[in-house]
Amino acid sequence: MNISLVLLIIIGFLLLNIISHYKKKLILPEAVWVLVFGAIYGCIYQTTSWGLPDIVLSSEIILYWFVPILIFANARNMSFKRFKKVMIPASLLASVGLILSATIIAAILYFTFQISFLEGLLFGSLISATDPLAVTAMLRKSKGISRWKRMLVEWESILNDGIAVTMFTVLTAIIIAGSNIQFVQLTKDVFWSIAGAAFIGFVLARIIRMILKHWDETNPYLKVNMWIVIAYGWFLLADSLHASGIIAVFVGALTYAYHPRKDTKINLEIRTSIWEYLEFLADATLFFILWANFAIHAAHTLTPAIIACAIVLLLFARWASLTLLRRFIKIDGEVLKKQDISFLNFAGSRGAISIALILMLPLDYIHREFFLSLAYVMVILSILIYPFIVSKLLSHNKKAS
Repeated sequence: MNISLVLLIIIGFLLLNIISHYKKKLILPEAVWVLVFGAIYGCIYQTTSWGLPDIVLSSEIILYWFVPILIFANARNMSFKRFKKVMIPASLLASVGLILSATIIAAILYFTFQISFLEGLLFGSLISATDPLAVTAMLRKSKGISRWKRMLVEWESILNDGIAVTMFTVLTAIIIAGSNIQFVQLTKDVFWSIAGAAFIGFVLARIIRMILKHWDETNPYLKVNMWIVIAYGWFLLADSLHASGIIAVFVGALTYAYHPRKDTKINLEIRTSIWEYLEFLADATLFFILWANFAIHAAHTLTPAIIACAIVLLLFARWASLTLLRRFIKIDGEVLKKQDISFLNFAGSRGAISIALILMLPLDYIHREFFLSLAYVMVILSILIYPFIVSKLLSHNKKAS
């Protein structure tokens, strides 16, 4: 038995309690403190011989352990009706916007590091996608966001997953396996990744809803158990059918929304508390693993050139694509304002899913470590800095109005 791992878990729970208890007095958000503790752990691991357990991050850990439950937790209180207003602009940002951003990143990498345009496009496709976990975590802590802005960013972060994963898969097949991908097949893959996943989530949600209604189950703990089964089941089924697990879970959670009349207010409060705790625990664990793994395995690969390039890519690519699309993105018939572009740029946080996709690349792929270093810098900066910028923008817009 690994006693040091058990001790690490015990200390982790203690630190989470301390952070949660004093969160109103702490200047930095809870997620930032978790990242700081992860960095401290990585530094201690590197500089001591205390026998601390190694923190190893893999794509399976991110995609199959954390993503399903966090997506379901974020989407369980949403509704399809609220998304009608932003469906078209969100779809435009998630498709054309992502492709534009990926193309800009590919061009920058080509001229700065002489990386082929196709390989630059590979990295651009996975890092341009805004992360639904990071986006939701940030917006949840930000106050004063209008409903349509929140919905636009959240819906975009869900939809662009299907586009990004499909682009990543196709480009990986071309670059690494030397496959020839036809346009018709590519179109089918994108359609199935998004529409197929949505169909899977919708159908399964309706079936589960009918079953639970027949059972007339009111025990809040048993319902949470079923919801966890549903979240992971949707994700695994969609993934096994080469569709987007994230979209399947998201659409399924939106469709599900089962609240029988016999449910008491106490039961609803219990379920809400359980989900909030599970979400907080999963978020904190993922952030800790992310930065501890970075400090142990990736920090030494950073150079000033990589850091500078990551900052340029993070700040410029999405802003440029948003600016190019601004006149085509309309809410209630009105074109987005310049301050809206700034908000959407900094609200588009990157996250662990981009890291997971890079970790899926073969170990002997020549640019794997370089892409991983760039992605780590971009993800960590967006998690640390973007919430403060978004808060300032919202505060400034409120004063101006």
